[in-house]
Parts: sequence; C-alpha cells; structure tokens
Amino acid sequence: MNILIDVFPDWTGCGIVLAVSGGADSTAMLRCFAETQGRVAVVHVNHGMRGKESDDDADFVAELASRLGLECHQCRLTTDDFAGVGSGSWEADARELRYRFLCRIAEQLGFRYAATAHTRDDQVETVLLRILRGTGIAGLAGIPRHRSLSRAVTLVRPMLDVSREEILDYLREKNQPFRHDSSNNSPEFMRNKIRSELLPLLRSSYHPGVENALLRLARQSDEWSDHFSQETEQLFDRHVKITGPESLVVEIGELTAVSRCLIRELFVLIWKKMDWHLREMGFEQWEKLAGLLFEMSDSNHEFPGNIRAERRSSTTTLWLHRKTSP
Repeated sequence: MNILIDVFPDWTGCGIVLAVSGGADSTAMLRCFAETQGRVAVVHVNHGMRGKESDDDADFVAELASRLGLECHQCRLTTDDFAGVGSGSWEADARELRYRFLCRIAEQLGFRYAATAHTRDDQVETVLLRILRGTGIAGLAGIPRHRSLSRAVTLVRPMLDVSREEILDYLREKNQPFRHDSSNNSPEFMRNKIRSELLPLLRSSYHPGVENALLRLARQSDEWSDHFSQETEQLFDRHVKITGPESLVVEIGELTAVSRCLIRELFVLIWKKMDWHLREMGFEQWEKLAGLLFEMSDSNHEFPGNIRAERRSSTTTLWLHRKTSP
C-alpha cells in the first residue's frame, strides 16, 4: 500500500525535496517517496522551541533518511532568522523560514519540486480557520495543491486528498514510528482549538458530514477564484504600479466603478504579489482598503504586517508601503 497520491507525474525526472518534521504526515510522505525510483532529498528545519524534543525530532529525521538511503539537509533557526521576517506572528514567520530553506536546498540540488505533507484534515481546518477570520473567496479555497516558491522551484502538496486516519493506518502497516509535537496540544494556537474542540462539536452536534461540506466549499471557491483571477489580474495590470521592493501605487481612476468584491480581491492579489503576510488580513481589513478608494480626505491606515496605506485627496492614488525593521 502506498497512500501517496501523485498529482505531479513528471516529478520523478526533475527531483523533489521533502519537508519532513518527523510527525506522522511527513514521515508517511517520506516513506512513500522512498519507495519510488525518483531523485529525493529530505529537508528538516529545527525551530529549537521545544528544547530536547526539537533536537530529538531532528535526530529522528536524519536517522530515518539515512536508513532509507536519502540525503538529509537540516538547519536550526535562530532569533536573528526570525528578526529578518517580522510579520508579528511566530507561526507565520516559522512557516516562511521553512519555505525559504526548502526552496534554497531545492535550488542547490537543481530540483524542480519541493513537497509538504499537508493532508485532507489540514485542508478542512484551514477552510474553517479562514471562515472564522473573515476571509475572501480566494481564502475559502484553502490550501492550494501547488504554488511557486521561486522561478525554479514549485511547492507541491501531493497528500491533500489523504486523511490522517489513512496515514496512521499506513504507518501501522509499515510498523513505522513517528514523532509527536507537544505544541500540537497547546490551546494557544487557534488551529489546535479548531482540531480538538470546534470540529468535534460541529460533527457531533450540528453536521456529521461537516468535513465534506467544508471540502466542497473549498472546491467551489477555488472554481470561483479562478474565474475572478483573470479579472483581478487585468485590474492589477491597469491600475497598480510597483515602485519598489516593498511599495506600490494604486491608480484609482476607473476603479471606483468596479464592483466592491473585485476591488477587495484586487487587494488580496496585491498582497500575494508583494509577498506580504495574509494571516491577519480578514474581511474587515480588505473592506477598509476598498473604502480608501472612495475617501475624499487625506487618510493614513496601518494594516497587519507593518503595511501602511496612504490616501491623499490631492491625488487619485493610494500608496501602499511595508515598513521594514531597522
């Protein structure tokens, strides 16, 4: 039995690096890829936040990769690494740093793909989390199957249709141990509360098929997002001018005649193209940005991730800029 659903059939000729934490999901992904004949390497990022537990995770991954005959690349994050990201969210910063290291190793090896072990359960939790935060249509689509990390490397998620139950069955069949991250039990993180409290409540008291309903919502939102993306790309090309690595100008002009929902999606696209953090941005923030296009007086607003928006009544432009740490 190999639970890997390979939606990228050409990866075997291009090479792939696997992000492996040592947990059940990524360990199962590693075992699945190790059974193939492709070019595979392992990447592990040690956040160092759980002391000996973090170090034991790193040792586990290195030993498993060695036993499977795969090279393993590791790094340990420092406070200086986090200072260079600075989104205001430890989770978001850690994820960004993992992706950077994953991409760097893939480029060094000349591999085209990098993979993470996001699962069906992760998709359900992500959609519900974004609903609670007030996401737009694009956010309801959840975790994409692939996205670009750089011009040379594409991030893929080959296990999005695999459930955790299937993963645990697979690991039991292989008699394969895995590591458990104790922080996954902490109520400090919203995703953990959704997994351990909200989803069980929704399942038992409201809708036993809530997971399937959320996955249908994600698929439908993805279809609508594709439809809107062409229009928002055109709006971006006509009305947005990037003026620096962390700044741009929105030429308002005809945008005031565009539907409000498209304007909000345009700002979501701007955030993505500028690689600004989306985590703390919800409907209220996107709506506030859209409203700035219609203001007749000078205004300045701060948004999550150190983003400043300035609207001056003497011009027909909206200026957006990310303030970097000194």
